[in-house]
Amino acid sequence: MKKLISAVMITAMMLSVSGCFLSKGNQYAKEKKKVFNAAEKVCGASELSEDEKEELLEMADTIDSLAKYDSEALSEGFCVELNKDDLENLQNADELKEGSSLSEVDVDPEQLDNMYTFIKKVDDDMVFSVVMDFEDKDTCEATFDGVKSTFKKTITVVKVAGAKEGGVKADSANGKKDYTFVVLQEEENKLMAVYIQYAGDTITMTTYSGAPETDLFDEFCEFQDEAGFGPVGDMVDNL
Repeated sequence: MKKLISAVMITAMMLSVSGCFLSKGNQYAKEKKKVFNAAEKVCGASELSEDEKEELLEMADTIDSLAKYDSEALSEGFCVELNKDDLENLQNADELKEGSSLSEVDVDPEQLDNMYTFIKKVDDDMVFSVVMDFEDKDTCEATFDGVKSTFKKTITVVKVAGAKEGGVKADSANGKKDYTFVVLQEEENKLMAVYIQYAGDTITMTTYSGAPETDLFDEFCEFQDEAGFGPVGDMVDNL
C-alpha cells in the first residue's frame, strides 16, 4: 500500500514539474495572471528576476531539480516563466519525455512552448502550480482527457485498496473541464491533492504534497479559492 500511494504522489508531482512548454496566448496569459495574483496575495510569492532565473538555470540540471532551489527562496515562494530555450538547457525533449510521466499520458513536449510555474516548499511540504499552453486546442483537450483518465483509474485502485487494507482515504470530483483528487495516507500522515483544468489551448495544474494539517496546506486551500480553482479543502475535510 505504501508503494501504491508513493506511486500516486510521484506521478502527480512529476506531471506538475515535467517539461510543459507554453506559449503566450490569451488563455495562457489569463491563467498565468490568476496563478501569480493568487500566489502573491495568499502565499507572499514573488516572480524571479532575470538574474535569479539565470542562477536557477545554472544550478538546475533537470526540470525536477527546480524544487531543490535555494531553500529560503522556496520557503518564501516564487514564480518563474521558462521559455523553450530555457527548458532545452535543462533537458532535451526526447530525454524529457522518456524520463517523465509525460510519456504515460502521450504528451509530446515539442507541441508546447513555455512554462509558467509557482512553487513554495516548507520542509517536506510543497505547493506546485503549472500553466501549460499547447499549440492547438485539440492537442490540449486530448492531453487533459488522457491525464484525467490516468488519475481516475489510479484513484479507483487506491479506493479499492484502501477499503481492503484501511489507512488510506481518497476522493475525487469530476467536471467536464476539470478534475480534482485527494489521497490521504493516515499512517504516514501524508496528503496529495491535485487539481487540473483546461480551457482553450491551456491546461493549469496545481498540487499539494505533504502533511494535511500545516500552514502551507491552509495557504494552498486559500490559493485555490483565490484563483477560482477546485475546493480541495472541503474534499479533505470530508474524507
